[in-house]
Amino acid sequence: FNVASCEQYIRETLGGPSSATYPTLELVNRAGSHLCGMSPWRFQKRKVASLDTVAAQTYVVPPSDFGSLIGLYGVQSNAEYQPNDYETIISLRSATTPSPNGNPYVFAVIDTTPTTSSAAVRHIELFPVPVSSVTGAMNLVYRAIWADLTNDTDFVPIPDYCKTLFISILYAFARGLHREEEGSLAKRLAELKLSEQFFSAVK
Repeated sequence: FNVASCEQYIRETLGGPSSATYPTLELVNRAGSHLCGMSPWRFQKRKVASLDTVAAQTYVVPPSDFGSLIGLYGVQSNAEYQPNDYETIISLRSATTPSPNGNPYVFAVIDTTPTTSSAAVRHIELFPVPVSSVTGAMNLVYRAIWADLTNDTDFVPIPDYCKTLFISILYAFARGLHREEEGSLAKRLAELKLSEQFFSAVK
């Protein structure tokens, strides 16, 4: 089940190939991204990722497919970091005697401000700030986002229990973008969230 095979599904629902404006690869990536946002799927949960700390750097950098954080643990300290907001972490760093609600280890996931020359980058801000550079200092358990496919031969990385739902979403994007007069994309996607395919996949 790869990108090329998805072309057959698109031809089936459109009665012909997708347009140059919305080629198959783009439709597949849009459908995959939408699927991943519909539910906290089991297949998106990643095994532990090892993160490095840099001395005096206030943050660690998660993997490129990082979506949301499930757990963050210090290897040497054997501590579980607790979620907090960035403003609180800034306050703790500037306090003379910081007291982060009884837990000495906290984090906040933030996105840097995009500029004209660079996109926003996701960071995991830490308190306390690492005092040394350590390889594999932290273990991260996280839920992944959809990673865009780039070739027709790329495998579509979804489990069998989501395949029927994914194909329905692919149909919705193909018809919603090419034949909006027959039903908007938003309406088609909203209907899928209430469909038997969705509830069957979630079970």
